Amino acid sequence: MNTFPTIYRTLKTTITQIFHVLKLKEREHSKGRKPTLSNIEATTCAIFKQKQNIATVKSLWEILEPSLSYYQKFVDAINRAAPYLVRIIAAIISLARKDPHLVKFTDAADVPVCLPKNGKHHKTM
Repeated sequence: MNTFPTIYRTLKTTITQIFHVLKLKEREHSKGRKPTLSNIEATTCAIFKQKQNIATVKSLWEILEPSLSYYQKFVDAINRAAPYLVRIIAAIISLARKDPHLVKFTDAADVPVCLPKNGKHHKTM
């Protein structure tokens, strides 16, 4: 059973609601040729690629190919979605800051400051 279409559709409805709440444009210009993908569809494709751990844009295009005609136009649309992704992420971060939790989590991973062989000679803390 292929769940990609179902996941894509639910993600697209969520992104559509976010676009309307943030008052983002579906199209860059109202006049002229209609783009292959609207901003909502391009943003949905970019998020879908990351959510499903799809390695490349080419692989994503091959999954969604029946509805899209040209690979280069698909890549252009995905690149055009970057400012919208930034606006959505900024809105999510500002929303998360309104009600922070008292317990904070930190990353305990080592941060390399020099080569391990020089570690005994280059003390930083």
